[in-house]
Amino acid sequence: MSSDSQAVHPPMSIIHAHDLGKCYQIYETPKARLKQALWRGRRQYFREFWALRHVSFDVQRGESLGIIGRNGSGKSTLLQLICGTLTPTEGNLSTQGRVAALLELGSGFNPEFTGLENVYLNASLLGLSKGETDQRLEEILGFADIGDFIHQPVKAYSSGMTVRLAFAVIAHVDADILVIDEALAVGDAIFVQRCMRFIRRMREERCLLFVSHDAEAVKSLCSHALWLNQGTAQSYGACKTVALDYLRFCQAMSYGEELTLIATGEQTRESENNPESMQPTGQLPPDFQDHIHNYEVMATPTDNLAHASGWKTGGAELLEVSLRPINSHGENVVLKGGEEVEIKIRASVKTALANPILGFEVKDKLGQALS
Repeated sequence: MSSDSQAVHPPMSIIHAHDLGKCYQIYETPKARLKQALWRGRRQYFREFWALRHVSFDVQRGESLGIIGRNGSGKSTLLQLICGTLTPTEGNLSTQGRVAALLELGSGFNPEFTGLENVYLNASLLGLSKGETDQRLEEILGFADIGDFIHQPVKAYSSGMTVRLAFAVIAHVDADILVIDEALAVGDAIFVQRCMRFIRRMREERCLLFVSHDAEAVKSLCSHALWLNQGTAQSYGACKTVALDYLRFCQAMSYGEELTLIATGEQTRESENNPESMQPTGQLPPDFQDHIHNYEVMATPTDNLAHASGWKTGGAELLEVSLRPINSHGENVVLKGGEEVEIKIRASVKTALANPILGFEVKDKLGQALS
């Protein structure tokens, strides 16, 4: 898809957006829509709503872009523009190669068709021939892992089964651009981790656009991030920097503080010429640092070492792993933001070991490392 084949962009850019905007015409009544059609633009019976405006960025092959923002900030609109299901009102947008998207649950599926029939339907919409789908069918069904339900109508599927099948298809179409919009949130932990492993493999050679409210997932999967707020870009650059900007914004909003993180007109104009220079402006509330640490996490020791998997030689054995605040006692403890904690690891050595090393990694519920 290319909204402007003459758009100037870096030679290696696989997605190029410049001053992109999408405007909707909002009519109060059907009568107003009819009047607008009859007057043919000589009078205006609608109000404009800009879902997206003045957004610019470039994504190169091998890069991944995370898009974050509150509900209604324009994330899904931007993805639909990139996928070609919407046409931009202003600006230039160009993409190179095949785009595979998981935007909405069940999109591209006919609920009356069986899962198998929908595999062929969805694959054809993504540009695969029947022969190509036949060659990849076994891998697709194995990835989806829904068993005999593949022969049942999709309308009988749960949301988790639907997203399994949809992701299995887009994972095997060899797309140059993979677009994922929060759809993985309905999958179970095992399937989500399977998807994450696939995403990490493909992002090295292709292009990933990932929308999530989970800042840690964005930092884990993406090289760059774009924060949208009320349809405009507030921050664009390294994931950790943008995620921190967004976290500060959300924390301040949660505590009802007056926020001045929205870019000024002068900075917005500067960012149009140099998007990477875009940074949020203003100062955080004086007591903001007190607020950002005001969260709690319940740390409950669990006996899961017996079920731990991994490569083992039998030379040593882990006996206990615990996480608690320093100088704390008791089984159940509450960890507060900004508090110092200690990790206790006990191991039993079975044989003589030269220079043993104990290492650890803290992960979230998706199996992603927390930095």
